[in-house]
Amino acid sequence: MKEEVKPERNRRKENIYLIGGLVLLVLIIIITVQNTDPAEVKLLFWRFEFPLIIILLAMFLFGFIYGQIKSFFSNRQIEREIKARDKLIKDLRMAQSKSGVSNQQSDTNKKDDNNRGSAYKY
Repeated sequence: MKEEVKPERNRRKENIYLIGGLVLLVLIIIITVQNTDPAEVKLLFWRFEFPLIIILLAMFLFGFIYGQIKSFFSNRQIEREIKARDKLIKDLRMAQSKSGVSNQQSDTNKKDDNNRGSAYKY
């Protein structure tokens, strides 16, 4: 298959995201490697002691997973709204075709409406 050529603008945008992601990854690695001291985590009645590096990596991972899940459900909601609007448009077009109003007639009505208002403009 022939690979589609992307515009230069999209390539720059992808490069910016890639560089930003790499910078963020390097920062996360630096922060976690420098924080290796043991830390206590309290959860209800339990107490755990882990190296801070493990806790930080776990929190970064949980944050990433949360963002992905939220994005997934947000996209699903948007897709449902688009489908509902597409169905509404289809239903309206069906109703228009059943009523016998053609596009040419509705265009003529629009022109008449526009011309009526022009006589009153100063």
